[in-house]
Amino acid sequence: MSMIILFARFLGKEGLYVYSVIAIITSNIQVLKAINLYGFEYPVPLGDIVFTSLFLVGDIITECWGKEAAQKGIWLGFASSLMFSIIMLIVVGMQPLSIDSVTHNFFVKSHDAMALLFTPSFSILAASLVAYFVSLWFDVGIFYVMKIALKDKYLWLRSFFASSIGIIVDVVVFNMLAWVVFSVISISFETVVNSYVMNMIKIRIILTILSIPVFYFVKRMVVVKKPIDLI
Repeated sequence: MSMIILFARFLGKEGLYVYSVIAIITSNIQVLKAINLYGFEYPVPLGDIVFTSLFLVGDIITECWGKEAAQKGIWLGFASSLMFSIIMLIVVGMQPLSIDSVTHNFFVKSHDAMALLFTPSFSILAASLVAYFVSLWFDVGIFYVMKIALKDKYLWLRSFFASSIGIIVDVVVFNMLAWVVFSVISISFETVVNSYVMNMIKIRIILTILSIPVFYFVKRMVVVKKPIDLI
């Protein structure tokens, strides 16, 4: 959250665009590492924590610079994530050096590590891109409609409700596509819901609540340079 404050303070809207690109790429890497948190039955992927901040960023941009600016940020994140994945697949696909020296051995081990990190299955890659785009679009759209309907009041309610809907959409779309629609591994629907969906929604809702004070702080700090667009 501190990074969001710093990017917004010194770079404004463009800084939040940069943060969004960094966050989506970082979360896709960090999702490979999970930790145990008190109160959670199942391990929590670190990528969930970073990814959740994207809903806060989308709402901040919508509040301060308008819906179109926020939607531009979504497109930038989507395109950056897709481009990064393609570039790394090309890099990993190149023939590694043969092991004939200590130096080459280092490069071969590095190649194996990169292959493990940046060779996602089709189901995971497709599900993550679709879920990211759809959920953030829902979040920004709902937040903007509530902003107009409530006449810029109740920021905490708008942020919590829009982010919560976006989070639910993201978790449901990703897990249904990754583990039910596209997956070659047979996983029961009950397991997906209990082990993945409910656990991910729980941690993300908690993070959303904790991020609301950050929203108020950033709004007071940011100098709005563009009027809010109209429906």
